Amino acid sequence: GQLLRLRGLQRRRRRGEPGALDDDCDGVDDDCDGVADQDGTCSCTAYTELGIDYLFCEGPLSGYDAEADCVARGGHLITILDATENAWAFATVISLGFGTWDYPGWLGFNDHSVEGTFEWSSGEAVNDTNWHENEPNGGGGGGSDEDCVAFTWSGTWNDLSCDETREYICEF
Repeated sequence: GQLLRLRGLQRRRRRGEPGALDDDCDGVDDDCDGVADQDGTCSCTAYTELGIDYLFCEGPLSGYDAEADCVARGGHLITILDATENAWAFATVISLGFGTWDYPGWLGFNDHSVEGTFEWSSGEAVNDTNWHENEPNGGGGGGSDEDCVAFTWSGTWNDLSCDETREYICEF
C-alpha cells in the first residue's frame, strides 16, 4: 500500500499536472498555478518580452560560468540588439534588486576571440552598443584583462574581468 501511494504521488507530480513541484528553475509553470518557479529554490526569474524568453539569474557566477549556465539551459547570455531592449533589461535588473555586486548583470558581449573586437556570444550581429564613457578600456592599463561586459549603474556597459562574479541574464 505504501509503495502504491508513493508511486501515485510521483505520477501526480509530473510536469504540467496539479501538485507537480515547481522548482525546476526553467521558467516553466510546472505545477500549473499560473506562476513559474515560485517555490523559493530558484535563483533565476523568468520573463518574456516581445516574444523572447529571458532568465534573470542571481548567481553570482563568473562571466565564463554564466555563459556556460545559459548554454546548459539552451540559450546564451543576453544579446542586446537595440536601445529599447537595453532599457527594458536594465529596468528589470534594477526591479529585481540586482546589483549587490559592483555591476548588475553579465551581458553576452565579449572580446574573447580578438582583443578589442566585441561580439555577442549568441553569434548575432552587433547592431548597437551602449558603452559607458571611456569604455571599453580592456582593463584601463592596470594589467587586468577585461573580456566580458556587464551593465553599469546607469544602464550603460563596462568591460570587466570574466573572473569576477555577478548576476547574469540568459536569453532563449
